[in-house]
Amino acid sequence: MPFYLNPKLLASVIGAAILILGVLVAVSKRLGIALPASAFTWQSFLRGQGTIIAGFLLLGASIGWLSFRFLGQNPGQTTTEIRMAEYRQLALTDQPIFEKLDCDGYSHISIYAKSSAPQASTVSVRFIPDRTKPGEPAAITLEGVDSAWSRLDQTISAKHLTLIIGTGDQGTRATQADVLVFLSR
Repeated sequence: MPFYLNPKLLASVIGAAILILGVLVAVSKRLGIALPASAFTWQSFLRGQGTIIAGFLLLGASIGWLSFRFLGQNPGQTTTEIRMAEYRQLALTDQPIFEKLDCDGYSHISIYAKSSAPQASTVSVRFIPDRTKPGEPAAITLEGVDSAWSRLDQTISAKHLTLIIGTGDQGTRATQADVLVFLSR
């Protein structure tokens, strides 16, 4: 935890600073060192407006720290916000592959597809939501060409998706394919 977010260390530093100032004032009084006239105006300021200003500064800092601590972004949360479904070395020679995905609570889908064999072949990934809102497409198809990853990003509102992974319509048909599906909130 960084220094400025560690309350125990911060309290220790502030306490040490107050203690050192107190010791310096006590030593200067003991030695009979007179304070300049401007010090008295500072004392009266610190007893009145300065106390109010310091109090509100402390209040604002504590509210800021609490809001960052309890309401800020937690790096551990990202692992629960993204889900990945991985389909590697799929054999597409016989028939298309049907996969059901539970995407309840997710609002965005990213699909990556590429054909593994043979060279210069295409793979087709089609996803069909179980229900759609008005204005959303009922089915979307992604064509993956050759060994480069093709990507499709789409906003979804369905609770379940059906993926149909098959050979592409263009060029040589793929016999093996890789598909990655990322669901995010």
